[in-house]
Amino acid sequence: LQELEDPRTIGMLDAATLRAVEGPGGILEGTWVDDALAFSADGTRLAAGLFDFDGGAVTAVQVWDTKRLTKPVSTIRIDGVRIRVALSRSGDVVYVATRGPSVLRAYDVGTGRLIASQPVAYLSERTPPLMLSPDGSLLATSHRDGVAVFDARTLRPRFILPGLTDGISSLAFSRDGRTLASGFVSGTAIVWDLSTKRPIRTVKGHSQPVEQVAFGPRGDAVYTVATDRQLLWWDVAGGSFPAR
Repeated sequence: LQELEDPRTIGMLDAATLRAVEGPGGILEGTWVDDALAFSADGTRLAAGLFDFDGGAVTAVQVWDTKRLTKPVSTIRIDGVRIRVALSRSGDVVYVATRGPSVLRAYDVGTGRLIASQPVAYLSERTPPLMLSPDGSLLATSHRDGVAVFDARTLRPRFILPGLTDGISSLAFSRDGRTLASGFVSGTAIVWDLSTKRPIRTVKGHSQPVEQVAFGPRGDAVYTVATDRQLLWWDVAGGSFPAR
């Protein structure tokens, strides 16, 4: 995916060549796309959160079949002022985290039916990060007390990982689903062991919010990007200074 000058479109790139390919069609008239975008794990579906072009409020979530992008397979009307989306592994369920109202919701993509909803006590007015675990069983998002983890099927709360006094700005699961990394508005990042619910490492290298966090393929490294325009590499086990 790429950002284009025209926010009413979704730009797509061929992953092998980085050449632009035709993006999704049928985007609702009068709406624009922010960075609320997500692929399903199997790559068959793409979801996007849409904003009203005039008022700026959230209006809908649309989902496309990646093999037939000419029109969406589902358009689900949503209310809110900020939004993040995630798709189940096969793309049959779309998860939506919104502010105004502060709610986590799950919808059946085929019918648009609301499956489950859960209010979430967010700390700040930022757009809440939303991540699905690799096995599709857990959802993680920000919470006023840290990181809230929910059962992906029912949206029932599972546990909260205690955070800092500032808000969570980004989240990422490791490939094996055993650890979770969280970036904070303060520039700090914490890596959690999900079996013990304890932090493995807390790192401080950014002066501004950590907007993206990601694990390396083996799970022994974490990459963080912040609005201070730094990309840092961290050894999860500790003992090394971040590479810049």
